[in-house]
Amino acid sequence: MNRARPTNVTFVSMLGLALSACSQGPAHCSTPDSSAACTCPGGSTGVQTCGAGGAQGACECRADGGGVFRDTTLGVIDPDATVIDVRRPGTLAGGFGHTCEAVPDGTVRCWGSNFYGALGDGTRRDQLGPVVAVGLSDAVGIAAAGPDTGDSSCALRANGTVACWGAWIGSPVTSPRILPGLDDAIAIAGGGSGGNFFCSIRASGQVACWTEWLAAPTLRFGVSDAVEVVVRGSSLACVRRAVGAVRCFGGTFLQPVPGTFTGSDAESGVTDAVGVAVTANGACVLRATGAVHCWGVNDLGQLGDGTTVSRATPAAVVGLDDAVDLAAGFGHVCARRAGGAIVCWGLNDFGQIGDGTNTNRLAPTPVVGLVDAIDLAAGEGHTCAHRADGSAVCWGYNEYGGLGDGTRTNQFTPVPVLP
Repeated sequence: MNRARPTNVTFVSMLGLALSACSQGPAHCSTPDSSAACTCPGGSTGVQTCGAGGAQGACECRADGGGVFRDTTLGVIDPDATVIDVRRPGTLAGGFGHTCEAVPDGTVRCWGSNFYGALGDGTRRDQLGPVVAVGLSDAVGIAAAGPDTGDSSCALRANGTVACWGAWIGSPVTSPRILPGLDDAIAIAGGGSGGNFFCSIRASGQVACWTEWLAAPTLRFGVSDAVEVVVRGSSLACVRRAVGAVRCFGGTFLQPVPGTFTGSDAESGVTDAVGVAVTANGACVLRATGAVHCWGVNDLGQLGDGTTVSRATPAAVVGLDDAVDLAAGFGHVCARRAGGAIVCWGLNDFGQIGDGTNTNRLAPTPVVGLVDAIDLAAGEGHTCAHRADGSAVCWGYNEYGGLGDGTRTNQFTPVPVLP
């Protein structure tokens, strides 16, 4: 990639919390092994369940309107259910030139750019296929960032602590280090623009963030009911609240929000949000109905409304009413549909839309050959997903091997990640 631009925004959760399609229910459970009702896309009723640790599990929605109980730590799904919205933990994250995966056995695999140690394998050699990050056996979530200062990664551990590695402390850190001052994280998010920046949602519903200096996280945003946070460097972010509102901070594209990350804020005007994603110059929200609305700069078609007209308020993405998941890169956005297909729109210079071309798309365009996706993540200029059999596929920018297919060739359609 021969031009500098900020990394993607990728959200991941410990137990499917903020990736859940639920619009109701607590940010975390106060009683272990309890449950709470939640609303699925289309208005059907699902169930949120708590594991033994008290963290909220996933809301999974069936075609018959019932909810599916599962232990999200073990990934157990009711075998008798026809699940249309399988909410795995956030197990994929993409940076500028690397990708990481939190594996169900608690390990972390990464591939791609490793100049600053972002793969966590104790070396600084790029890898065209997955390698295991050293010393992790209890990872339940993963986040990645990749600004101009170098790629980095963080893993959420089952005990609520976070380990990070890559471009930290002004020099490479090639293996995971425990972040100080955080032991109750239930979700993490990564993003970068001129510097790595990560945030976590704490068990209290507050948001705490840290920079590449690996200092103890500090509270941000003034909320106590966060269920999702997405970050783009130190200049802008959006927080989804338990009540369904989305509050965004900083960035002139989020009019009328002036100033910086810690300055004034404004709600998006949406009250039924169940997901959120942020590009370099805009934001999109997934609504409880399965519709997606976006606002911001639209020069590349990243709002998905069929035009290149920028918008200061949320506008509907055309032809999409059954979305269950969102992910965004620098200038592209992807949505996973209820049946497992993925559609993408916006910037397509490296094939990150996945339609077999490098033509920008102004409206949702199907990813070729992918009809059984169960999750979704976007990197700077690439996209990845897990299929129903648990295998991973990626497409788009691949100069450093971030697709994990054993090559450095950009791919315009999904290719399997090496085992």
